[in-house]
Amino acid sequence: MRSTCSVLVLVLAMIMTPDAIGQLVATKDLISNPVKESIPTSATILGTSEVQEQDCFVEHYDGAIVREVREKLRLEIVSADPRLIYDKAAIVVTVHLKNEGEQPVLVPWQTVHVDPVRTAPNDETSYENAEIRVTLRTQEKRGGGAFLKGGAVLEALPDNYEQHVQLLPGQWVEVKFRALVECLYDTDWGCPAFKADQHGQLVAHWSEWLFTQKGDGCKAVTGAYTSRKLDSDPLEIVYASLPPREQDPESPGRTESPR
Repeated sequence: MRSTCSVLVLVLAMIMTPDAIGQLVATKDLISNPVKESIPTSATILGTSEVQEQDCFVEHYDGAIVREVREKLRLEIVSADPRLIYDKAAIVVTVHLKNEGEQPVLVPWQTVHVDPVRTAPNDETSYENAEIRVTLRTQEKRGGGAFLKGGAVLEALPDNYEQHVQLLPGQWVEVKFRALVECLYDTDWGCPAFKADQHGQLVAHWSEWLFTQKGDGCKAVTGAYTSRKLDSDPLEIVYASLPPREQDPESPGRTESPR
């Protein structure tokens, strides 16, 4: 009997360890940051915008990073406030990035731009850049939707451990940011018309890149390599074309916020 009890206690202790039940290891609250109403061009990110104005050619490469051990990360919207939204409304979005794999992973975790250090003129420099954005999908546009203004940006130098956060299996991080119900892209294809929808969808996207540069000016060689691409499951949200106080009481867009 005593042996059986000892085994039971050991099993319970293993179940209750942080690795088994999951653990929040770091948070970023960025809701006080100004909402960025545009996205930087690749030339701005890579620092070659001035070069493009010169009469020369900059060599550029792109591709995707393939890891020896496949990662298993999950992006999730855990809350959006308010859940009843309309044009130009601000939403506070909270997302979790969780490591559901078997190996530790490193995620960039700086909210300010990081500057690679070059010790020689021809050294190759690099940095990691992760963006979190959301799309709004309504009615027939639920297959794609439109990116909204706002989001979060996280960066790190690849060899700087302190600029990353490590996620052991079962651990996750939390990021909170603001988004505006306005199209990020000012184009017909990038900004489909939103329509009143009691079952609209909000989807979060994590896009992470490794940017590299070797040399300067017309002799620069740059690179942009996809590191991670993650999409959350949709979170149901109510979209109304007008704020509640401006809606017609008989309008089908007048509805209660989901709970």
